[in-house]
Amino acid sequence: MDIYEEDYNWYSKEEYKFSFDNGRLTGNILLPIEVNDKIFPVLYLIHGMGTSMEWQKNGIASKLNNWVNEKKIKPVIAVMPTLPLYGKVKYDSDTYLKFIMEDFSKLMENINKMYGNYILNGCENTIIAGASMGGAAALLAGVRYSDKCMHVGGLSPSQQLHIKEGQGWIPQEDNLRFNTDKSAVHFVGYSKCEPKEFEDYAKNYIKCFGNNNFKIEEGITYTNGHSYQTFKEELELFLKLVFVNKE
Repeated sequence: MDIYEEDYNWYSKEEYKFSFDNGRLTGNILLPIEVNDKIFPVLYLIHGMGTSMEWQKNGIASKLNNWVNEKKIKPVIAVMPTLPLYGKVKYDSDTYLKFIMEDFSKLMENINKMYGNYILNGCENTIIAGASMGGAAALLAGVRYSDKCMHVGGLSPSQQLHIKEGQGWIPQEDNLRFNTDKSAVHFVGYSKCEPKEFEDYAKNYIKCFGNNNFKIEEGITYTNGHSYQTFKEELELFLKLVFVNKE
């Protein structure tokens, strides 16, 4: 059987959940159906102002399945954490910052322990992307863990990572630095149908990282507003770049 046959179902309909650290770190995971005992890269997907189920409810499994069948990408293990609220009633900038700075490395360690038999090891096989404020968090993770996450995608990211010199999660522009491997993909997307500020945030990131000699691929879409429809379009653009570079 050709593993890229169009009707091949790469992802089981069964929903897998994970829970670590006494139930504090939770989320959902999509595992490709095993083909000839293959192992896969890992994609970490950070949600916006909701939960990891936003990715599920908006058909991410179907999209990943289609992209693999269309040979746009290769199959991945998709890890979708639900961020802790850290005692707050709802998510805000501080909860995203705390998750990346304190808990994201724990998440990666536990995923590697639990699913290590399925995972391709190495920084070059670790991909992180996020939507909206999760997009800014993904960029932060790419900076904070540049030795562990090579490919980084901000999908319509909010402004929190670096607003201007002296402001933001990383206030100093000089500290905006990703993995330096030549095959690393750094991506920021936005839609022309979103509020204009998201284009402004994207262009600010592109400029600031560029000032530190890091090229960021710019992904522009044109059909939807600030929604998971746009985030999925941007994710497709990002993953296609990652897997073209990995050929």
